[in-house]
Amino acid sequence: MKSFSLMLTITAIFTLLLMACTPKPLDIQLDDVAPKLVVASQVIPNQIMIVTLSKSFSALEFSQDDSDSIPDELLDQLLVTDGTVTISYLGQTDTLYMVVPGLYASITTPQYDNIDYTLEAYDPYTGLSVTSTTRMLPFVAFDTVYLSRETVGGFETIRVDYALNDPTGDNWYMINFYSGYNDPNDLSSPFQENNDGLAETELLSDQTFGSSYHTGHYHLFDVDEEEIDTLFITLSNISEEYYDYLALRERGGNLFSQVVSEPINYPSNVVGGYGFFNTHHPNIHIFDLDSLPE
Repeated sequence: MKSFSLMLTITAIFTLLLMACTPKPLDIQLDDVAPKLVVASQVIPNQIMIVTLSKSFSALEFSQDDSDSIPDELLDQLLVTDGTVTISYLGQTDTLYMVVPGLYASITTPQYDNIDYTLEAYDPYTGLSVTSTTRMLPFVAFDTVYLSRETVGGFETIRVDYALNDPTGDNWYMINFYSGYNDPNDLSSPFQENNDGLAETELLSDQTFGSSYHTGHYHLFDVDEEEIDTLFITLSNISEEYYDYLALRERGGNLFSQVVSEPINYPSNVVGGYGFFNTHHPNIHIFDLDSLPE
């Protein structure tokens, strides 16, 4: 009985100590963060260049109850409407036209390897502006790429085998896998930044290659062939800076985890804003999933 009483006493003392050590909640006043323009870009063969332009927002504007999606009302506020977007190269300047709010395109911008391209963007409603300069790296294409079906760990997957010739020097690559429907009248739609059709991305550094002729494979687990009929696979030769940016974004996870986890300081080549302006142009392969053998 004495042992039981002693245990109760010790437990009571321990509980009181814990309560005494619990800090009182503090009210924290966070200053409003001024919004900035956010840039992303994509080059499509045959002189098509796409730039997405939006405004940054505070994590306090995004509630955990919103899951992984941004409310439509907030999204409308973030997209830049009627902005002025230009791209300059070799003494010439092209003005991009707005396709939809936040998305600007040019169908007359030529693609020259090893030439600098300068982006300038302006939002008339906020007065915000950004500029960025990047170099278009040489085009690198797949030597071979083909698809097959393979079961991995009890799951049906689409296996992608590929090979490429790695040019001399240090190089970094991005392979994107897009799913959707093949619309020959709208080649650019699957490749727009943040498009829902972007299934997965594989980043490669040639420092891990065994030779200049690199072969590899990738398994796609989440391709719903009842909903889509086409797989688009692209290979892009990208800069080390953009590679680092994408690697950090992958580590950041989805939008919800980026908001609630430790902040990541993403690199950027945009002066006065966020994001990344790049002019990598992809080698595109299109596959009809209905033609793959079962």
